[in-house]
Amino acid sequence: GLSTAETVTEVSGRGVGLDVVKTQLAAIRGTVEVDFTRKAGTAFTLDVPLTLSSVRAVLVSVGDETYAIDTASIARVIRIGPEDIHSVGERDVVFLADRPIPVVALSQLLGAPPRAAGEKAVALVLQIGALQAAVQVDFLVGEREVVVRALGPRLRRVPNIGGGTILSDGRVALILNAAELLERAQALSSTPRPA
Repeated sequence: GLSTAETVTEVSGRGVGLDVVKTQLAAIRGTVEVDFTRKAGTAFTLDVPLTLSSVRAVLVSVGDETYAIDTASIARVIRIGPEDIHSVGERDVVFLADRPIPVVALSQLLGAPPRAAGEKAVALVLQIGALQAAVQVDFLVGEREVVVRALGPRLRRVPNIGGGTILSDGRVALILNAAELLERAQALSSTPRPA
């Protein structure tokens, strides 16, 4: 019964399109809200359950665990070695376009054992707004579309974790919250250099 059309015709202006949206959202336990403000416009808010969301993610491994990070928060993927890491103040940084970016191992952010010594490491440059950090991982598994599943009430408040997904081989991978990882990386005063 709600329409945004200025005139009613045989095919438009009857609110059928919005009714289809409402019906489809109700089928997946979602909702739609319509807010109208005179002389300002109409806002439509669609709420879809997190368990049905899917994102394009990069899969990485740290130790024996596989994690997923939403590609929307990854500015680039780089390879860095010990010679690429410099100390600026009390912080380890890598220079990208002559700009120092904090660098930290994902294992340190997650409280996992440090990665084995090696040559060059893969690092994801996470970026949200103007905030950036290079996060070293043990191995880059690949990129794929993943379905985000809620963790449930007991695990909902686990730091740095935004959900979970089931991989094609049946294993569970936790989906990392890039915003929390960035905040944590910025808060660390210094990071150990890879051997």
